[in-house]
Amino acid sequence: MDNQAFCTNPQIWKNDEDERPNVQFNWDKSARTIDNLLMSITELSSISTQAFKNYGDKIKSEITKVTRDIANIQRVQDSIDAAQKALQKTGNQKNNFANYTKTETIKLKKIVNASYHSTLCIFHLKDSIVCHDNCGLEFNNTSSGTSYFSGCFCMGSDGICNQCGCGPSSHVHDKVKLVEQTQTINKVLEDIKAQYDDANQQHQKYSNDVTSYQSSLSTLQTAANAKYGHIHKLCHDLSKICSRFNFVDELHTHIESMKQDSRMIQNINLRKNAELEIQRLEKLANDLSSKRGRNYS
Repeated sequence: MDNQAFCTNPQIWKNDEDERPNVQFNWDKSARTIDNLLMSITELSSISTQAFKNYGDKIKSEITKVTRDIANIQRVQDSIDAAQKALQKTGNQKNNFANYTKTETIKLKKIVNASYHSTLCIFHLKDSIVCHDNCGLEFNNTSSGTSYFSGCFCMGSDGICNQCGCGPSSHVHDKVKLVEQTQTINKVLEDIKAQYDDANQQHQKYSNDVTSYQSSLSTLQTAANAKYGHIHKLCHDLSKICSRFNFVDELHTHIESMKQDSRMIQNINLRKNAELEIQRLEKLANDLSSKRGRNYS
């Protein structure tokens, strides 16, 4: 801009026919230059300013989400720990009640083939009753329905068998004998089995809970890691449109809050993972701010 009009005494040139047109020309030229400059300023795009605000809001929003994820991760981890303790307890109960059967030895009577004949009742064969073993009567293999066996040793004075309580007509001869066999059986103790079944049901429930919580924890951790990556990208993008942005100042409060939340995580591996990501974010903020300082030093 030509400052001649301001830097000289108007009395010198205002009445000078040669100098006044020259001063007027330069004044008009300067005025047009200012008009053009103002026009250019009004036409400048506001996209960078709006983009700066949008990026800043997105970064803070993602950090808030990560902070919430850290809290949720600890809550899920607490649920896992509680479920695992219950799983251990019900597992011990299962083991305590696992022996709900008792071995017993019993003696069974059974009719088997023999080389001699005995007297049997046709109505009590299923009860494994031999009315007269090794009967002294002549072998009679006819069908029942006669009084032949009224003289058998098993019959009482009243004509009724002392073993089965039936009359002579229901008896026959057969070459069999009664033997006693020993058999081992497992007897279920119902009260103990009921406690085992209950413990087993609870054990299965807590096992499913642990699996479900671990799946939720994995999902939360993956989501948090993705948010950390998104924050890094947003910071890099913001540094491109606003190289003077002080990331340390802007992110300091949020990073300190994240550090405090990460200290609440009781699982060592989860805490290390959170602290590592926070350190990476802190380093990114320092690096970008240092780059800003180098560019404008």
